[in-house]
Formats: sequence, structure tokens, C-alpha cells
Amino acid sequence: MTIKAKKISTIICSLIILLSLYATPVSAASGARGTICPGCSGNMLPSTTYGTWTSYQKACSHGYTYGTDKMEQRTVTTVVKCTRCGLAYPPTTSTQTRFVSCHGYN
Repeated sequence: MTIKAKKISTIICSLIILLSLYATPVSAASGARGTICPGCSGNMLPSTTYGTWTSYQKACSHGYTYGTDKMEQRTVTTVVKCTRCGLAYPPTTSTQTRFVSCHGYN
């Protein structure tokens, strides 16, 4: 290889390294972000609220002659809220959590 070819290859490699250093922060900055609040431009994050447990009893459904099953349930509500101004944003999801404990016996 001649001296001129070595200089040209060195310049090309230097340019590639320089451009790759510039491209990395640009690609990282264009990544996906969370939801932005339309009111104050704050961050919108999910907030979960758990209701109180309510319980009731019914006849044992597990084949035992005596005793009951204790049924417990509560509502779990998740809403997306702004961390800055507290604005709630749809969709709100609400689910029922159920728990059954058998107290039956023969």
C-alpha cells in the first residue's frame, strides 16, 4: 500500500468513527417516551387503587357435607394520571379480584 492510500483509508475510518459517535445520541433521543400530559406536559403514569375486601359465605362447592366456602372479592382500578397536575386520562380499567377459601368438612 502506498502512503497516499494509507492516508485516505485513515481519513475514511476516522470519518466513520466520528459519524457513529454522532448517530448514537440522535437515535437514543428519538426512542419511545411515555405519555405526555395534555394539560401541563408532565409524565402520565398508571396509578392503581385497591378497594376493600367484601366477603360472604355460601354452601361448600367442593363436595363436603358440612361447612361453607368463604368468598372474598375486591375491585382493583387502574387509571393513568399525570405526576405533575394529577389529571386522570382514559382508559380506566376496573377488575374484580376474587378469593375462595373452603371451610367444608364431612
